[in-house]
Amino acid sequence: MLQNVHNQSSRFQLLRKLMQEEIKRHGYSRNVSLEKIQEVAQVISRIKNGGEETNIYYLHLCEQYNLALQKKNCIDFDDMILLARKLLTNFAEVSKTLQQKYTHVLIDEVQDMNQYQTDMIQMLLGPNSSLFVVGDDDQCIYEWRGAEPEYLRQLTKNKNFEIIHLTDNFRSEKGIVQASASFIERNIERVKKIIQTRKK
Repeated sequence: MLQNVHNQSSRFQLLRKLMQEEIKRHGYSRNVSLEKIQEVAQVISRIKNGGEETNIYYLHLCEQYNLALQKKNCIDFDDMILLARKLLTNFAEVSKTLQQKYTHVLIDEVQDMNQYQTDMIQMLLGPNSSLFVVGDDDQCIYEWRGAEPEYLRQLTKNKNFEIIHLTDNFRSEKGIVQASASFIERNIERVKKIIQTRKK
């Protein structure tokens, strides 16, 4: 099964091939840089996760990329989310079965979830489910893929949730913690927290 899932390396190889073919189709001959491949990969990932894109070139490459995956009977990691969400949306009995089987749901790095992933979680939670999440809205790094820390922020407003703040920074020295705090505190939407360190 795993051989049918494209990892980053095989994904980049496929994109390089498609982009080279596109260049030749227009009568040019030049290599495609790794930076450009990474850029296109990010755009395709954003599109697959519900993001909007108006650039015709990117939309065309995304279409060709998806067709190439279908011909090879493969999916990528974004498809795993997309197809799972589609399954839970279209087949309520599947969602209900999973709710009964998995009554405890744990999510790590919840601040990096996008809307599609949030939808999936909602469909996996039943009336008797318990939800445990770990996250920090200050550390959202996948916004290019549609990640929104808003889901985490909404959870903190739920009176049924117990919130445990882990405020000790074990990696950075005091000066770094204070400097980063002076910047991040300007974000008025963040969950308020005071980070401290024992390093001097």
